[in-house]
Amino acid sequence: MPESPRRPLTAAQRGIWFGQQLAPDSPAYNTADVVEIRGELDTALLVESIYTCLTETEGLRAVFGVAEEPWQETGPLPVVRVLDLSTEADPRATAEKLLAEDLATPVRLEAGPLTAQFVLRVGPAEHWWWQRAHHIAVDGFSCALLLRRVAELHTAQAEGREPAPPLTSVTAALTADATYADSPQREQDREFWLSELANAPAPASLSTMDFNVGAGLALRLAIPVPADLADALKATASRLSRTWPELAIAAVAGLTARRLGVDEVRIGLPVLARSAAADMRIAATLMNIVPLRLPTPPGVSLAALAGSVAEQLRRTRPHHRYRHEDLRRDTGGASLFGPVVNVLPFATTLHFGAAKALARNVSAGPVEDLCVAFRQQRDGLWLELDAHPERYTQAELTALQEELLTLLAHSAAEPKTPLRPAAGPGAWRLDSPAVPPLYPLAEVFTHDLGAIAVVEGDREWTYGQLWAGICGVAEALRHRGVRRGDLVAVDLPRGGSAVITFLGVLQAGAAYLPLDPAAPPARRQAVLADAKPALVLTAPEVAALAPAPARAPWCPAPHDLAYVIYTSGTTGTPKGVAIEHGALSAFLGAAASRYRITARDRVLQFAPLHFDASVEEVYLALGAGARLVVRTEGVESVAALLAECAAAGITVLDLPTGYWHELAYAVCAGELTLPPSIRLVIIGGEAAAPEWVRRWRTSVPGVALVNSYGPTETTVVATTAVLSGPA
Repeated sequence: MPESPRRPLTAAQRGIWFGQQLAPDSPAYNTADVVEIRGELDTALLVESIYTCLTETEGLRAVFGVAEEPWQETGPLPVVRVLDLSTEADPRATAEKLLAEDLATPVRLEAGPLTAQFVLRVGPAEHWWWQRAHHIAVDGFSCALLLRRVAELHTAQAEGREPAPPLTSVTAALTADATYADSPQREQDREFWLSELANAPAPASLSTMDFNVGAGLALRLAIPVPADLADALKATASRLSRTWPELAIAAVAGLTARRLGVDEVRIGLPVLARSAAADMRIAATLMNIVPLRLPTPPGVSLAALAGSVAEQLRRTRPHHRYRHEDLRRDTGGASLFGPVVNVLPFATTLHFGAAKALARNVSAGPVEDLCVAFRQQRDGLWLELDAHPERYTQAELTALQEELLTLLAHSAAEPKTPLRPAAGPGAWRLDSPAVPPLYPLAEVFTHDLGAIAVVEGDREWTYGQLWAGICGVAEALRHRGVRRGDLVAVDLPRGGSAVITFLGVLQAGAAYLPLDPAAPPARRQAVLADAKPALVLTAPEVAALAPAPARAPWCPAPHDLAYVIYTSGTTGTPKGVAIEHGALSAFLGAAASRYRITARDRVLQFAPLHFDASVEEVYLALGAGARLVVRTEGVESVAALLAECAAAGITVLDLPTGYWHELAYAVCAGELTLPPSIRLVIIGGEAAAPEWVRRWRTSVPGVALVNSYGPTETTVVATTAVLSGPA
């Protein structure tokens, strides 16, 4: 075959080409499908059909180079490998291992091949056809076209008839690109999107990490949607005069809003970007991703959100051709959307003569953040989560899947029920005015009374019990004459009673001063003499207090005092640092934005109460509806602590840097194992040793590590830096 002339890259290919240059050894752009064929199969005819399709589709045979601009030309035909694995002890396991190794193989764009094709015999009447292709050659729609084309070629030959006309490929895509680039429509589309995103808030992500790095293959978790839930979703859509994909998109937006407490969610939506009938036969990468701005105020329901999805689709559909890479460049390079939602409502059922087959997608290519896919298969609807492997853990994906299925079940039954509470001040947020600490706590207390709030050894407090105890402490303090602005010293060890007492003091309108029960008497006396509290609460006094009926949370002014914590005195005489409610609320908003604590988290209460790190642990956990697990007194060794964390399912650890050094040494040396539930480790107090950060990145790459710093005077934390990621 004579060598094809060099051609430019399509608009979609350019972005992928540059992305691969940034990470030349990454297999992230590999897409793959397995076609499971059952029945008598003419394998020689299948191989012939694959070769015919490869000959027709020059995009799969492309090799790339660069002069002043990147270029492509048609290379040789790839080899189709035929293997008989049916004599293996476990043919399917052998096949899965072989295909996983192939999927993890990076593609060299300058050399090719862009595709790998295997025909594997895994049983007496069962074959697997594997097609792996680089995303620069094909998108998801094109992969399905190629699978159908091979099946059509095979069946037509078996039946002795002429097959349908061949698909078109890169040349047709370049022609479509040139037509669009020279049309007035492109500029109209650009202006539409710039107007659409003007003054839009930054897109919200469900990741606890706020950075993006080069990565390998996306982390995938796929589970079947229960058949009754899939049926209920479709029935609800019919009642609402909506499509079930609109409800599915709305559910992901609602979950994001509920988790993050945001009033707008920007979803990424994959679209075909094929406007003409002829475009539907182009086997090349044309698919685009467009941003959908969806309002998610408190009180929004699935029905209302689905209506917003339908309206946004109607408004944006004429402008889906404008490339998201261009729009990102137009808007300064920031992310255009948070989660991507892809709905694939049709199963790819194929016939190879008399044999029937079903395509199973294994990889859909790179993921910048999170992609939620609803994929119709022959055996029903499946929910797939593809995630950036440095931004999510397997445990987080499992929790997201469970939460999404639960939300769908509740909303399908009652689609007009609010997805977020319509009343109450909401959780702490960086982009909203500071709210007093008790407000988000009270909202959680009143909406989820039975959930476990605090665990201390064998004792548990529900959120309802916690709120009743807080109101009881506040009532008792008022009877004892404590008034707004008073300072109350609390002499209690770490535990649930101390948490209730601190918050009860705030509910009474006062401020609290945590004392160190283990401090030398002279230090305690010096602190009390300097602070002059109106009252000192001890363990026996607190134990005698009775719960009280719930009351509205106390609403302090920004300059009202919240707490006083004394410094350690390492540089001189200990001094009391007075923190006002405005400063505390501002810190909590920033910390909530950074750490993304959710109701599914279990936060270890590690810090002594007279250190301000305890403020971070207590308020962020309870304000999110999470579970605060109090560290057992006397547990100091790293081994004992990790065992306690594993038993409690701890997800968030907040540690002094010195203690973390010990933990990192033990984990990185292989002496101990970090519990798989842990997703986030926060360290602070001193500088982290670079060597241990490097080893941590290699040993536990899927666990977020955030270094924080701030003297007590700056309200717990002043700066943070993400230290996790690839070494």
